Amino acid sequence: MEMVGKFVIYIIMVCAVVGAIASIKDSEQGLGKQFMEGLHTVGHIFIPAAGIMASIPYLSWFINTVCGPVFAAIGADPALAATTILATDMGGYQLAAELKESYEGWIMAMIVGFMSGATIVFSIPMGLAMLEKRDHKYMALGVMSGILTIPIGAFISSVLVVATNSKIREVISTNADSTYEFALSYLKIALNLSPLLIFVVLLALGLYFLPDLMIKGFMWFGKYWMPRLNLYSCFQSLKFSPDYFPMSLVLGASIRSWPIVQTSSVPWKRQDISGSCWQVHFQ
Repeated sequence: MEMVGKFVIYIIMVCAVVGAIASIKDSEQGLGKQFMEGLHTVGHIFIPAAGIMASIPYLSWFINTVCGPVFAAIGADPALAATTILATDMGGYQLAAELKESYEGWIMAMIVGFMSGATIVFSIPMGLAMLEKRDHKYMALGVMSGILTIPIGAFISSVLVVATNSKIREVISTNADSTYEFALSYLKIALNLSPLLIFVVLLALGLYFLPDLMIKGFMWFGKYWMPRLNLYSCFQSLKFSPDYFPMSLVLGASIRSWPIVQTSSVPWKRQDISGSCWQVHFQ
């Protein structure tokens, strides 16, 4: 798995070099134009991405206080509550580790986070930021339709891990031996995914019977989140401002613990929290 990760990175690097050369030759059309457009999107995606990272303490509190107990009451591993909302590489991985009842639940949570959490806290804010408003309703239908397939994808992935007797690393590492065997029954896999399944069934019913209302609800979700993400991102920058700055005095130490960049005391607080979290477990 480590080799796969490196191979993907090499492909990205080669494409970046080719795109840069093409943009030097002609930045108005073809590959050069696409390369420049890709660079220009950085500004659009930074604010929502930074805002999401800054809001993780609040999302974590909500998940730990509300969603976790609900999952546990249904019989699912609370770890999956974390990555149902938070992407695996945006804090969900660490929160799932704190909430897990079993190692298998943590691995399943990681799988769910690549599908569900990434959609909720990354794809939706990024899409709303990058697309024009007239296209938001089409994005709403596309995203909600895609969410319906998440339990299926997570179930198939988990079943494949069990059916192939995949070994898992017992420590977080990219080169340690895989010695732990994923021991989880198919019934428990289904039970762990049951809260997510209930959600998508309700979503499917809403899309079928009340499509206009569901689109409006999606748009409200976007309008609710985007201004708050902007504020979280702005306040986070005050973490590095002098103490005499008025807002820094008003907000005090609270903003100094928001996880958007790496610090010496908490090294996982960075925007690339755990991009390799899949390969650290599987070989």
